[in-house]
Amino acid sequence: MLTPESIGASFRELLADTDIELMRVKIHPMPGRIKFAVILDHRLRGITIDELTEWSRRFEEELDRTSEVPREYALDVLSPGLEQPLTETWQFIKNAGRELAVELLPEEGKKRGESYKAQLVSADDDILTFEDGRTIKRTEVRSAKVALPW
Repeated sequence: MLTPESIGASFRELLADTDIELMRVKIHPMPGRIKFAVILDHRLRGITIDELTEWSRRFEEELDRTSEVPREYALDVLSPGLEQPLTETWQFIKNAGRELAVELLPEEGKKRGESYKAQLVSADDDILTFEDGRTIKRTEVRSAKVALPW
């Protein structure tokens, strides 16, 4: 059966031994065809248009070999963009020096958690450290995004 997980697994095999990370695969049924939206990111820096183009070609070749994929399909290979939440340690490390907008999990009995915005200095699997000296446990973070400059 054709699922985002099955497509993602075959794409991850192609990406093995690279610094490119598969963030998400979405499948959108359309009249007479299917559309795949694939989001990639680079673990050390932003992903380039040339890299997206290269991986789009490779993924297309892979889809063409898969008997479950209809002849008519569309494939979009995209970068995550600033609106995507940071979830992996490497994403936080890569964004050290940038201002993050962080929403914390709510305390017991409250509906919303604290919103916090500051420049990230460092990150590891457990702790985020900010320019003002504040540290936040990753387990306390509901969502974190790079803050937009406007």
